Amino acid sequence: FRTIEKESNIENPTPAKIQLRNENWNEDGFYWVEGVSVRFDTSTDKWYMIDDGDSYSFSRCFQPEVMDAAKGLDNVSILNFLHVIKTMVFKICPMPVDVVTDLWNGVNFLITGNPVWGTLCLGLTMLPGIVYGLTGFVHNKSSWDFLRFSLFGWIILPVWTVYGFCKSLCHPRQPGQPVTEVEAMSHYFKSEEVSHQLKTLEANTESMGQVVLNVCILMISGLQDKEVLLFPGDLQL
Repeated sequence: FRTIEKESNIENPTPAKIQLRNENWNEDGFYWVEGVSVRFDTSTDKWYMIDDGDSYSFSRCFQPEVMDAAKGLDNVSILNFLHVIKTMVFKICPMPVDVVTDLWNGVNFLITGNPVWGTLCLGLTMLPGIVYGLTGFVHNKSSWDFLRFSLFGWIILPVWTVYGFCKSLCHPRQPGQPVTEVEAMSHYFKSEEVSHQLKTLEANTESMGQVVLNVCILMISGLQDKEVLLFPGDLQL
């Protein structure tokens, strides 16, 4: 933070602005926000900041203490690590594996002489792309969107979803951290939001249908069809 008034008694509440950093990897990736006041208490050797009625204190620290603290993991590092693991396990990895298992089931049914099951399985794999392309056609009147997503959405949408989540790993936010206006306008946040929307679309169309279809196949075959791959990714709905 820095005080706004050049000449002021810092022992009294003084208008100030605080620095908020939205790009940790960029030396210039920060901006200033006004609306706080600070004062320095000589008796406690602390800075006190008042923001929207809440008070925060800052203690003095010396370079050796800072260097020692930097050598170990702090809470932010641990939370970032857990965020990466959670994103990899629950968002990135399930998508490609889910698509592969669904394609395997569909092709396997066709090869083993079950064209109905195979066609339904492969058709459900293409359903999210058809819905996305149809939405684009209704809103943008783009027949090209409808055509390309209907035919190739089964590979475009999963790749797009994984790309957005991977991009969000470059700019992790802590749990409960509010989204600032600058972050909301950043391409990292927008990419993650699009990935969540695509994942929701896939869960409510393809995954739901695959679960119902695979369970029906197993029940009709008397639970003897061991060629059906039920991947947990389909249970994301």
